[in-house]
Amino acid sequence: MRQLENKWLRIILCGIILILVYKLADNYKEVFAAVKSFIGVFYPLIGGCVIAFFTYRPARKIEEKLLYSKNNFVKRRARGLGILAVYMVFVIFIVFVGTFIFPKLYKNTQELILNLPQYYSDVSRYISENETLSRFVDLDSAREKLFSLLNIENINRWVGVISGVANSFLSVFVSIVISVYLILDRDGIFGFMRVIRAKFFKGDYVRVGVTYARRIVDVFYSYLTGMFVDALVVGTITAVVLSLFDVPYAVLLGLLALIGNLIPFFGPIVAAVTIYIISAITFGPIRALWVIVFQLVLGQLDGNLIQPKILSKSTGVSPLLVLLSVIVFGNLFGIVGMVVGVPICAAVKMILLDYLDDGKIDGNCGGT
Repeated sequence: MRQLENKWLRIILCGIILILVYKLADNYKEVFAAVKSFIGVFYPLIGGCVIAFFTYRPARKIEEKLLYSKNNFVKRRARGLGILAVYMVFVIFIVFVGTFIFPKLYKNTQELILNLPQYYSDVSRYISENETLSRFVDLDSAREKLFSLLNIENINRWVGVISGVANSFLSVFVSIVISVYLILDRDGIFGFMRVIRAKFFKGDYVRVGVTYARRIVDVFYSYLTGMFVDALVVGTITAVVLSLFDVPYAVLLGLLALIGNLIPFFGPIVAAVTIYIISAITFGPIRALWVIVFQLVLGQLDGNLIQPKILSKSTGVSPLLVLLSVIVFGNLFGIVGMVVGVPICAAVKMILLDYLDDGKIDGNCGGT
């Protein structure tokens, strides 16, 4: 009798599960909307964790320096002063961008939009006069594709994105506040995580997981932070040099170089070609060749001097693997995939090398 009851209980539970699965599959749009709405509640917390991830290390380094101070007031408040220093630098940077960079960027963008018809006319005339170019370049087709990207639907989508960014300032502020509290109370948070690990997660696999987690975090942090600083340097140099030579939209092109430098391989090439086209329209194709020379020199300086200096910890990924990671992750996840693909491949390579070293994934492999 007992076995019969257990059998019917299992049948009823399986039936309930099947009904739930069917209902979820039949109403997947509503389910996804509900999940997205639920996750949206935690966006400030997620944003706070991301901000804390990038500000924790500089704040900790400043805190360690302040702990050596002979002033007791400074020593007692070293952590808070370290956090304050990091966020003050961030605020000063935002004020600088808003005061000096953003107005010029807005002006450059406005001028570029106004001058696009004239640029199109000049390029069309130049191509029509060049028999070789006219065979390979179909400017009318390119114009149609451009206009298809600028239709009402796409414009409304971008307006919606911009409106969403504008409306998310409160969430950003809350995220910043959360990040401050996360760093201030890091001892308590890490202590709580150690208690949870000791209570519920035991064994060598936990030690190995923690070891890999730390190494992977180091790879992500050093790579992403270094790439952003390197891109900022390259973008600034590009904007300054183009301004000195009276190239139009220098700030806008510097921003393009900055964004392009964040994307390995393809980003700098697209940025360089765009900068040359703008310069060629202004000065002529031959006189603008100096822009290509400048981009090549800057690329060599960046690859052999600036970037290695900023990226103190190499990811240990070969150029071929970098190219493959950019292509694969770019196709899967777009621009974000291109940026994070390299550190992800570095993390996978690290684990694989550990396994090939002794046939075990035990975190004892010295290479990354």
